[in-house]
Amino acid sequence: MLKKSVLIIAPILLVIGLIFAYGIKNYNSRYVTFQADGHIFAEGNNKTVKKYFFDTNTKYKQVDDNVIITTDDNKNITVPSETFIHYSDGSISTFSKSVVLNLDDITKNSDSYKYYNVFPGTIFVKSGSDYSINYLDGKLRFKNLILKINDNKFMIVGNNINLKIGDNEKKFNNT
Repeated sequence: MLKKSVLIIAPILLVIGLIFAYGIKNYNSRYVTFQADGHIFAEGNNKTVKKYFFDTNTKYKQVDDNVIITTDDNKNITVPSETFIHYSDGSISTFSKSVVLNLDDITKNSDSYKYYNVFPGTIFVKSGSDYSINYLDGKLRFKNLILKINDNKFMIVGNNINLKIGDNEKKFNNT
């Protein structure tokens, strides 16, 4: 009688243990970690912008249209997935799919513009005054670029940029 119950209970416990181990593995695989120290800007409840800092290997996960970042003291910060990531070394990234336009390729006589789709988490690594990303089988390099994450949210990056919108012209020098 005891042998029969052991033969029945042992496989059941084994299956429960395997399901539990798979659940833990699946839960932990949903998290991604930041590659370096940095910060993000996110809009707070009262429409003020707040700066959140993170360390290397801080965990975050994508949930619907938001990203949940787990801080060192186990608090969760929720920000929109359409947020830029600023690394301490000057590199940048996004949580969402984005589009990048190389401003150095644009001339007054250009009829069309070449742009690149960039996957979430792609890091624009800063090296001197250049940014580079791994793209397909090579590297793309940028000095001046526009990184767009939605129709109303984009970042203009460069060292010497003259921005003209309508009759207004603004010069940016970041050397």
